[in-house]
Amino acid sequence: MTLLKMPGISLFSVRQLPCGRSLTQSKFPKGVGMFAVTYTYMLIWTYTGEVNAKRIREKYLKAVLRQDIAFFDQLGAGEVATRIQTDTHLVQQGISEKVARE
Repeated sequence: MTLLKMPGISLFSVRQLPCGRSLTQSKFPKGVGMFAVTYTYMLIWTYTGEVNAKRIREKYLKAVLRQDIAFFDQLGAGEVATRIQTDTHLVQQGISEKVARE
């Protein structure tokens, strides 16, 4: 380890890597920064997908509950819940995964 001295600024030691460069000259800090930015980007898109899927799910359920009773005679048991879940899951995937990758 070497002590890095600059006029007016004293930093602690900078460790030398096996390749001869110091840690600040390596690509490690840039990689950590890119990881943090990419993680945040994906987290925001996933959160956006969750919020929009919840909003769509609520509106879908309200619209279904406004239907006449005869509408439910044509559907099987649990079909409404299954449709709500599968449709909103597809929307959520489209927003969070597909859009975030582009």
